[in-house]
Amino acid sequence: MRVTSAALLASMLTLGAAAVGSPAHAADMQELRLKMGSKEAVMNGEKGNLTRTPYVSGGTLMVPLSAFYKAFGTSSNMGDDNTVRITYGSRAVTLTIGSKVIWTPQGKLESPAAPVMVAGTLMVPLRPVAKGLGAQVSWEGSELVIKLPDQGGSNGESQGPSTKERIGNSYFGWSINNPAGWIQGAGGDDESVATFSDSTGALYLEIHAVKQKVKQDPESLLDALIREAEGQGETVLHEETVTGGDYDYAKIAAEDGDGVLWEERIYYANGHIYAVYLADEKAVHYKDLDKHADLLNSFKPSFDQKDKSTQDLSALKEGTKESYISKYGLTLRIPASWSAVTGQPAYAGPEDQSLRFSVSSVPQGQTLTLWAEQLQQNLKQLFIPEAYRYLGTRELEISGEPGMVIEYETNDGSGWMRHEQGLIIKNGYRYLIDYKAKSGTEAVSSAGDVDISKKNPTAMNTNTGETSGKPAVVSANSAFESFNQIAGSIEIDFDLVKSTYGTLEDNALVADKTKMISKVSYTYGYKLNIPRYWMPVADRFEQPAVEYAFPGGSFRMTAEQSTDPDLTLWQLRSIYAEAAKSDSTFKLKISEDRKIGSVNATEFQIHQVVNGVPLSKRILIFNKEGMIYLLSASLNDANATEEQQAAIDSVLKSFEWTD
Repeated sequence: MRVTSAALLASMLTLGAAAVGSPAHAADMQELRLKMGSKEAVMNGEKGNLTRTPYVSGGTLMVPLSAFYKAFGTSSNMGDDNTVRITYGSRAVTLTIGSKVIWTPQGKLESPAAPVMVAGTLMVPLRPVAKGLGAQVSWEGSELVIKLPDQGGSNGESQGPSTKERIGNSYFGWSINNPAGWIQGAGGDDESVATFSDSTGALYLEIHAVKQKVKQDPESLLDALIREAEGQGETVLHEETVTGGDYDYAKIAAEDGDGVLWEERIYYANGHIYAVYLADEKAVHYKDLDKHADLLNSFKPSFDQKDKSTQDLSALKEGTKESYISKYGLTLRIPASWSAVTGQPAYAGPEDQSLRFSVSSVPQGQTLTLWAEQLQQNLKQLFIPEAYRYLGTRELEISGEPGMVIEYETNDGSGWMRHEQGLIIKNGYRYLIDYKAKSGTEAVSSAGDVDISKKNPTAMNTNTGETSGKPAVVSANSAFESFNQIAGSIEIDFDLVKSTYGTLEDNALVADKTKMISKVSYTYGYKLNIPRYWMPVADRFEQPAVEYAFPGGSFRMTAEQSTDPDLTLWQLRSIYAEAAKSDSTFKLKISEDRKIGSVNATEFQIHQVVNGVPLSKRILIFNKEGMIYLLSASLNDANATEEQQAAIDSVLKSFEWTD
């Protein structure tokens, strides 16, 4: 159910903007100064009032949308399904009321809080919207300061993507004539898609770029176009291949299910497939699309870096893109091929590369050196001696603060992984930046010593983002330099963290692995102790399944109704017995003398190799009053320290009935 109709909301946005008159503009940089909990604001040096008081939601400051118009002269348009597009010069931010997903020129991001209507005023998350419009956001004492370059006084009028003759994307290597007066819309977060529309919404342009190693001729491209259109129930009106020019391509004209006519052209060049799609709601015959021929004919599957008449729309620089973790006010640049992990302050890249952030309160008296020693001790508790190599520490400035980096390698049995952990302490909080990548062998001697003095970075083509050689293996040197590059781009809003959070614990760093938390399920009638350093995956104990993860292992418990518990046990026996016959690495031991209170239990102890990783499993199964309970713990051999094995044993022994 919508909060309000699209038409009504559109009128609210328009009236809210018109009521304040023309916004002020500074010569070079416009500025908005705010205070939490106060309507008062300073806009380009002049005092004024916001329509509603800013407030914090989900760790981010929410402000009236009209604040951006008053200070910067942005324009706002209401679309379908409660979407709102905010434009400022060449930039556009698209958000949806009630959704945390926000589209910016840098791609898709998830805001800590969703835009919401409050008594007729649209409140939006300030930081992601401001960043999307190209603003700088920082704290100066108790004031939040937003600075935005002047666009020459747009006065709310939408401008085109650029004032230059052409626009394009240097990373994916394409360019096209600038469609004057059109607005750039939401695209792919990896920049593989770019979208544009005119001010009326009747014309829509979409450009795709996809890597394709196998060369495609125009006839193959045409066949793919036709099959795709017909597969979607659309009517193909014209088809042809165009050869003999600078670039060969295939094109079709078609009508979609809503009666809208469109043309699509597809090219193969430079190891990419490029698709250019244009729809015209006013066209009544496919030949009406010919009036857009000049624009479509101007497309080139190339980008000339030296051509000053072409505006580069790419936010990617040297194969990296800007990203933002709003909950910590953290900005950074990551490799273009990486993606954010949903719901976590973390990123994942190809071939097991990853980056993770965490923030916790500083224990009393702890310094960077003491924290590094704690992490080294934690490593000893989580990995057997043969499975890790502690390499040492080094100093590195991160976000303008003196930091320390811990370097080590681990091996779960499938190969060595290089870790670079950056540490910062500021305003009573400690910031951990954990980078991980596969280790190469050329920089690691048989004794495990690593030479990080050599300079041997992975070569990267800044136009395509492709690295030379295999990116799967990262040498000690390139891991060192990759982390340095990422760390050098990090900016943290330390004041935001201080003003938003209270005491934060990092249970993963609990030194005493025997510390437990008691958990009770009243629905299923049991209680269980869980180590504090285990991380919850699903920990609602009134649900039939709970799950935890810990370094090198996992724990899962299920409780389900069963009409025939003996059959379930027999099936489990059969599965494991068959696995032992067919897999030489699968070792099975069955114990039937276990007791859970007065209930008999069967324990399966398994050792096997999964995807090259040797590991052990302990599985307890028992039933009571028509319910069958299954407790399963898995632990890699590389992590089978005394502390970790003792923790699992304590959990399995702690199970008790509550009645």
